[in-house]
Amino acid sequence: MAHFIDSIFKTLIFVSLSLGLATPAFSGPVFWEVSAHRGDLLAYRENSMSALIHAMEIRATSVEFDVHLTKDGVPVIYHDYKLNPDDFIGLTKPVLIKDLTLAELKLIPYSTHLVTRPSDTNLTTFEELLLAVRKRERQGRHTIPLHLEIKSEKEFLHEAAPIDQLAKAISDVINKIEIKTPIIARAFNWDVLTEFRKHQPTIPRVLLVDRGDWAKIDFPQAIKEYQPIAFAPNYQDLTAESIAYLRAQNIDVNPWPVNDPIQADKLVQLGVAGITTDHPSVFLQRYESVLKQNACLNFYRK
Repeated sequence: MAHFIDSIFKTLIFVSLSLGLATPAFSGPVFWEVSAHRGDLLAYRENSMSALIHAMEIRATSVEFDVHLTKDGVPVIYHDYKLNPDDFIGLTKPVLIKDLTLAELKLIPYSTHLVTRPSDTNLTTFEELLLAVRKRERQGRHTIPLHLEIKSEKEFLHEAAPIDQLAKAISDVINKIEIKTPIIARAFNWDVLTEFRKHQPTIPRVLLVDRGDWAKIDFPQAIKEYQPIAFAPNYQDLTAESIAYLRAQNIDVNPWPVNDPIQADKLVQLGVAGITTDHPSVFLQRYESVLKQNACLNFYRK
């Protein structure tokens, strides 16, 4: 039934576009995902274990986080390539994660003087997150799909671990700590997804797109080469035509960072399948009925 409904709305889009009419409004027929950006970062420090687990507690549809590789090859969760001195005690200048071992990282505690929300003691490893998820599974507690962003933007390759090492190290952890909760790989550097696919061919892939790059994409070629389940562009670059085209290919669009309710409403009307947001609680409440109505469209639950 979900596929039938989806097909109807795809047809409506293309008829409207071909006739030069306005794209039909979507009150929710394809919208099903509110993804917590770096966890529930308004409740806890971003990318911390507490923020990621709290996203599960509030029942976000999924949770997004960033992974780097330490000097000794351990995947850890943090956004920037360098540790920010404002985030840590005893750090006087930025330090590349790839230049520190895990043991060295664990000796650098998070600071609390600039944080108004609760904070973990130090960085979380990817393995620690999977262990926490597996524990929740065994306890019968709620988990949500994990959007794993592999940090490897081309302009920062000199600050990141080599993509082959990064992809394999992440894959090794996934193989070591088996969980039932879905994992989705995403990256701005699509080459790292090709590398990751060699190790984890069945894990779905999402193509992240930087601001200003959306109009440059050769969509047929990108779809053929990378076989994504979704594109995740900056919300400001989206057009009705591009969303319609991707929907016709059964590929979702999940823009970021969507934090304004009015802007979110416009995107839902355009036909995005989801949003990645710093305010998951706000949008879970705002779209509660739509999310329930469209649970059958949830890719991860099929």
